[in-house]
Amino acid sequence: MSDGRLIDINVRKMEEFDVAYIRHHGAYDPSDSDLFQALFSKLLAWAVPRGKFSPDKSKVITLFSGGHPYITDQSNLTVDACTSVDPDAEVSGTIGKRKISDGQYAIVQLFGATSEECRQTWDLVFDRWIHQSGYCLGPGDFYCPHDNDTEQHPERLYDVKMFFSVVPQGI
Repeated sequence: MSDGRLIDINVRKMEEFDVAYIRHHGAYDPSDSDLFQALFSKLLAWAVPRGKFSPDKSKVITLFSGGHPYITDQSNLTVDACTSVDPDAEVSGTIGKRKISDGQYAIVQLFGATSEECRQTWDLVFDRWIHQSGYCLGPGDFYCPHDNDTEQHPERLYDVKMFFSVVPQGI
C-alpha cells in the first residue's frame, strides 16, 4: 500500500452462513459512503424491530454479489448490505435471504484503514496477489464483514476483513 503497510493474507476454510440483505443493482462507487449508509440503515430498520440484529452477536457485511465496479459492466453490478441471521429467519419485501458460500477463502484484515486503503488492498489482491499466490478466484463469494462502525470512529477509519473465494490453481 502507499504508506508501506504490509498486507497479511491467510487462506482458510470457511463454513457457510445465512444473511438477510438489501440489494443495490447498477452502477456504484465502492467508496460511496452515502449509498452504503442508506443501504445499512434500511436493512437495520427492518432487522432491529424484528429481533434479527444484535450488535454483540450479528455480523454486518458488504457482499459483492454481482461483480466489482472496476471489472464488471456497470449495468450488471449488484452489491448487498447484509446482516447474519439464523437459518430459520423469515424475510419479506425488499429484504432477501441467502447463504454465504462455504469453501476456501483468502482473508485480509485491516485495522484503522481509510476508504482508499481498503480500495488499494482490494485491488492488490485482484491485480497482484491472486496471480502470484498459487490460487485463482473460486466460485464462492467476495465479502467484507465490518468490525466497527466508522461513524463512531474519531477519524472514520475502518476495521474490516476481506474474504475472497479461492481455489488452488489447476483445479
